[in-house]
Amino acid sequence: METVIEETSGPVRHWWIVLLEALLFIAAGFIFFFYPFESYTISFLTINIVVSVLLVVIGVLEIAFAFTTRNIFGSWVWGCVLGILTLILGLILIFNPQISELVLPYILAIWILIEGISMIGTSINMKDSKQGGWMWVCLGGILVILLGIIIIFNFELATLTFVYWVGFSFLFAGITDAFVSYKLYKAKKFIKKTTVVEGAQT
Repeated sequence: METVIEETSGPVRHWWIVLLEALLFIAAGFIFFFYPFESYTISFLTINIVVSVLLVVIGVLEIAFAFTTRNIFGSWVWGCVLGILTLILGLILIFNPQISELVLPYILAIWILIEGISMIGTSINMKDSKQGGWMWVCLGGILVILLGIIIIFNFELATLTFVYWVGFSFLFAGITDAFVSYKLYKAKKFIKKTTVVEGAQT
């Protein structure tokens, strides 16, 4: 029992990493919906700046969380790879601001698809570890994947409403991550309570 608690305490102790990632996603989503863009050119430049910085920060957070879960989640390597890819993509956008308006939607769509797949992987981990609510996380991943597909295969429509599609994707990802962080926080409280009870019994 003590071994299980020790292995599980790492991921749940760092629940705030997932929460911080969720808040960044949600904040970016609201920015894309409510920022008073004056023209598509200005909105594109703003998107490039916001997204590039966001991807760098999220990439670092995903790498950090992957390492904290390496002893309990079998898919931590996938999470680490996703974090590295996200970090690299963010750096590419930062150092190549001249990336055209035609290329950026495809880059983001591919990243959104990968993020959705990662969310489904997280739901599988939750199911395997007997965590409730894994179906909601899986549903969130499916919705994010669908939004990525819409951007890729309905490019003309996506171009006209690009800001909103990205905003929807970030909001769904943020809400899902917030739910995951809440489940980790509850697990942390349970482990703490269990540890106290076992300590009192010894």
